[in-house]
Order: sequence, then C-alpha cells, then structure tokens
Amino acid sequence: RMMGSCMELIFLLVLSPLHCSSFSSWSYSFVLSSSTSRHQNKSPSQKCWLSLMPCVHISTALSAGRERRQDQADKSEKEQLRTNSAREKLLADEKVAREKQIGQMKHRLLKSVSREDRIVKLEMKLKVADKMSESESYRFMSKPERAELKGLLKVRDNFEEQYDPLTFTEDHLKFKAMHNDAFIQLSLYCERERNRANAENGIETKDKVNVFFLDGPDGGTASALIQKGNFDPRQCFVANRHESSCN
Repeated sequence: RMMGSCMELIFLLVLSPLHCSSFSSWSYSFVLSSSTSRHQNKSPSQKCWLSLMPCVHISTALSAGRERRQDQADKSEKEQLRTNSAREKLLADEKVAREKQIGQMKHRLLKSVSREDRIVKLEMKLKVADKMSESESYRFMSKPERAELKGLLKVRDNFEEQYDPLTFTEDHLKFKAMHNDAFIQLSLYCERERNRANAENGIETKDKVNVFFLDGPDGGTASALIQKGNFDPRQCFVANRHESSCN
C-alpha cells in the first residue's frame, strides 16, 4: 500500500547462483523499500518509471537471450531438414536409377534369350539342309532364313563387346570397384571358414579357394582378384567369351 508521495517501488534484483554444475538456475527476490530523500521532487509517475527501468533492462536482456537461443535452435533444425532432404533426394535418385538399370537388364536378357532360341532353331535347320542337295537345301531352308541366321550370329558376337568400361561414369566405376572388393572379402571369408572347419576336424591342409565369376572384356574383376586380393590366376575361372579377361 502506498504511504504518501514519498513511497516508491524499488526493485532490487538479487542473483543467487544455486549449488549446481552450471549457472542456468537463478533465484530472484524483490523487496519493497521507502525513500525520503531521493527523488522527492519527482512525480509519482516519474518515480514509478525510474523504479521500473532496471526491471525493463533485465527483462529485455533475458528476452534477447531467449530469442538468440531460439534462433540458433531454428537454424539447427532448418539445417537438419536440408540435410535430410538432400539425403532423401539422393536415395530416391539412386532408387530410380537402379530400377531403370534393372529394367534395361531384364529387357536385354529377354532379347538375348529370344535371339538364342531363334539361332538354335535356324542352326538345326541349316545342319539338316547341308546334308541335302543344293536344290533341296534351298527349298528346305530359304535364303532369307540363312541371311537371318547370319545376322543373328553377328549380333551375338558383337553384343558382349559393347560392354565398354571406358564409357562408364566415375560413380559407376566406383560402384563396380565396391562389388569387386565385396567379392574378394567374401571369397577370403569362405576360405578362412573352410580351413577353420578342417582344423577342427583334424585336417591340417589349408586350401586356397577357387572362384567362378562373370567378367567383362577389360578383365576388371580378374585384375582386382589378382592384384588386390592376391589370388593366383589358377584360382580364377571366368564365365565369358572374352579372351582378354584371361590374359
């Protein structure tokens, strides 16, 4: 309660750090006091204004601190959202590219199987025709069929050679290298496990594992096995028609 014009409200801020590991917790106490000499010529409104100024400054400082912390939290959250968005886009792009590549592989496989079936039928027909006289042979197997067989055989011989690592992107080359590294580690793991099982059964012989794989004309997988995996060439069996991959 106000007691005359000499009463004014003075807020004294007492900061008492609590006994803890940080100074994040503080206690605030406000006391009411009277003054008979200071600001006696001030009006009640001016006295209130002078008395409330420390409180205003303290409130502004605390508010600014909260805003800075909130801004930092907002920036961190936005940065995390951008990172997650970029990661999700990368994964989505990789999924689309992988699905497209799988679709192309299936399409090529179906074409290859269809071509091989046709080649087998025409080769069998040609084999029978070769045993006939010339006039009977061409009646049994026409010239267009012979030309078709020749064209299919040419496509088959050239199809695998279209595998050109020089046209691969840098990302695809890294992808192929990762596959080769995984193949090497898997092969060595099988070798260790087999030798461990032999040792448990009293067999002291340690055999090297043999590997059977598909390779391109550049011999990329064979080179990785021999150079990086220290495989002996006699351990490597290649399932293709490229002599270059065996040299």
